[in-house]
This record gives sequence, C-alpha cells and structure tokens, in this order.
Amino acid sequence: MKGRSGLSPKDHKGRTDWKRIAKLSDSDIERMAVSDADNPATKKEDWAEALIGAPPRKTPVNANFDIDVVQWFKSLGRGYQAHMNAVLRHYMEVHRTEHVYERCVEAIVQRRLLTFRYQGFYRVVCPHVLGGGKATLRLLAFQVGGESSQPLPRDGLWRCFSLDQIEGPELQQGKWRTGDNHERPNTCVVDVHIDVNSNAKQHFDWKSMTWREPAL
Repeated sequence: MKGRSGLSPKDHKGRTDWKRIAKLSDSDIERMAVSDADNPATKKEDWAEALIGAPPRKTPVNANFDIDVVQWFKSLGRGYQAHMNAVLRHYMEVHRTEHVYERCVEAIVQRRLLTFRYQGFYRVVCPHVLGGGKATLRLLAFQVGGESSQPLPRDGLWRCFSLDQIEGPELQQGKWRTGDNHERPNTCVVDVHIDVNSNAKQHFDWKSMTWREPAL
C-alpha cells in the first residue's frame, strides 16, 4: 500500500549503498570529507572564541500582574508566558547595556582599569574608545591582564568588545596604560562617542566635559 507521498514503505529505505560505505576505511572517509565543497574543513583558529552553552534555566516565581496586561498577552495565543519573559529579557538587556556603557565612560574619563567577564573569561582592560560599530555598541580597549582564549602578550593586547556581552563591569585601581598605534583609525568603533584621545573626532567634548550630541 502506498501512502500520501505516493511511495511504498520499501521506497523509504533510500538509495544509499550501505555495503559500499561499510567497506570504506578511515582514510577514505577523511579524504572524501576534505574534498566536500559543501562542508569545508575548519581550522583551530575558527573555534578560538566558540562557546558551548545552554539556554537559561527557568525558575518559578509568585508574581501579581495587572489583569489587562495578562489578558493582552493571553490574546497573543499559546505561549503567552514566553512572550512575557521575552519582554522582561529585552528590558533587562537594555538596562544592563546602559549600566555597562556608564562604567565604560567612567573608566575612559578617569583613565581607570575596568574588569569584567566576556565570553567566559575574566578581563582586565584599559578602555580607550566607546561607540557604535556593526549595528551594536562596542568598546575598544587594551587588555593588560586577566584571561583570554589565546595567550595574552606580556605587553598587553588590543581587543574589541561588544557591550551586550560584557558582564559585571567594575572600576579598579591600577596603572592605566595604552598600546602602540592608538592614533591610527580603528575598525572596531566607527561612530565614536568618546575617545580617551581628546584630539580624536568624537561626540564628547573634553574641554567642557559634555556631550556634543546624545550618545544613546
């Protein structure tokens, strides 16, 4: 008997030659994989910043919401609680980014060290440039300590950080320093809100210590 697809149960076994595949050696399989244009090989460097994670865990809470708020979310259909969670998450992420932004500005103005976690690593950096880049807020900083996915040079290393991935920023005491070539244009921050170099083109006026235009 044929199903809706017009194929009999025997047709669903496929046309793969399993006997031929079973005879392939490991070297044969590796050679075929390397020559597969649809599945190019990756290098060790491609996985340097990769993270293995799981969705945030859920926790039950006792909360009271306004009736009209709950009714509106229920009107969206099944999964209204997931919609409410998404709204709360968006609110959290926006305000968390604002907090990170404020800490970065403080560190640049005061030339202070800034510590935070980024992609699972504890970082100690000297923030230099803050602004927009690739449709997100970014920080160009000179990392002088902490951890990294790759060995950190003794003299430090320039790093580009996305603010939405910075966790727990804190100002710290310590020697603030910079790296070579800071005066050269960078590709990390395109729309510069504030640059530690007062002569750089930016929205912040170092003489009056005010913004020339809103940063956010």
